[in-house]
Amino acid sequence: MIKIKRDLEKIIKRHRAFAGLEDMEGPLLCINILGNDLAASYEKTFAGIPRDREVRPQDIDLDIFLEEARHYILLHEEIGLDSIYSVEPYFWIPWMEAIMGCPIYAGKNSFYSEPFIGDWKSFDWEIDLSGENAWLQKLLSMSEALVEAFGDKYPISSSTHLRGPADMMSAALGQKRFPLEIYDNPEEIKKLCDICTDAFIDVAGRSNRIASGAKFKGSTVNYFGIWTEDVCQYYQDDAVVFLSPEFYREFILESHLKIDRNFPSTFYHNHPVSLYVVEELIRFPNLRMIEIDRELEAIGPSLEEMIPACRKIQDHGKALIINFGETDFDEDFIEYETKAAFENLSSKGLCIYICAGDIEDGLRKAGAVNNIFKIF
Repeated sequence: MIKIKRDLEKIIKRHRAFAGLEDMEGPLLCINILGNDLAASYEKTFAGIPRDREVRPQDIDLDIFLEEARHYILLHEEIGLDSIYSVEPYFWIPWMEAIMGCPIYAGKNSFYSEPFIGDWKSFDWEIDLSGENAWLQKLLSMSEALVEAFGDKYPISSSTHLRGPADMMSAALGQKRFPLEIYDNPEEIKKLCDICTDAFIDVAGRSNRIASGAKFKGSTVNYFGIWTEDVCQYYQDDAVVFLSPEFYREFILESHLKIDRNFPSTFYHNHPVSLYVVEELIRFPNLRMIEIDRELEAIGPSLEEMIPACRKIQDHGKALIINFGETDFDEDFIEYETKAAFENLSSKGLCIYICAGDIEDGLRKAGAVNNIFKIF
């Protein structure tokens, strides 16, 4: 049990208005104070993970993880604003990759997976989702533990960070091999994509059912902590950056539509380098929210350059999350960028999401947004 001092119902009212594209006083303003080294931010949990061999599910100490989750819930209570800390199984494990069979390793401050499909003949065309799958059982047991520990007083995330079928295939085959296989073995890629899609839907559905058992009603979208009355399933497919728009439509689009249709609502995480998928996403029937990262200049365009895509999202009735996901962005930069949102976008269905290094950093950056939108 934890003691929450903020009025969560008041905060949830703003989240409900955001998701419903209703009038509200300025955009939703959420601050995440985990910093950039996200996996390493759970210091004690991460310290117990071996670096000299493949990571196994039992290497994640559940008691230590729950202790640190409690710490971060209470820490985010101090920042206030619209933030709801995302209560979810260890976010930084590449869960779907591990569940499908990829070996998982820990680096300096993050996790990564290795390919496991050497050739098509040796692949048995099945992902084991039975009780024998240790990674799946670990994910579900962590979900159950979080509901038991915090679900009476705090919203639980519907599922953790689950990557979609393109990311799963890229992990299983390797980033270099994945796009080449589309040319060399297109039918095998289509078959594998179907298998990965069904596995995603199955795993997310099981996790959602556990989270729905919490006494605190409603759930949050993992990592972003946005509350919704019904499950809003997160998914991402960063690997579509390796594909042309034509290949995306031929090989991935139907899988994304299948995911969208299997949940009450969905949330899609996207990077500027693959903004072309927005043209398709805005037509999805259950897609309620699209998140776009504002990345460093060396990687991505400015927010001003992304305004046409952002407008298109809003014009098609989807909520928009602009994610300043780098702690290196200072408050002057955020104020300058936020001004572009203020001048060109509607506050209805708009969320400004900021990654901060600590509470003081978060409050400074929140103040920069407030200089433009006058939220508080």
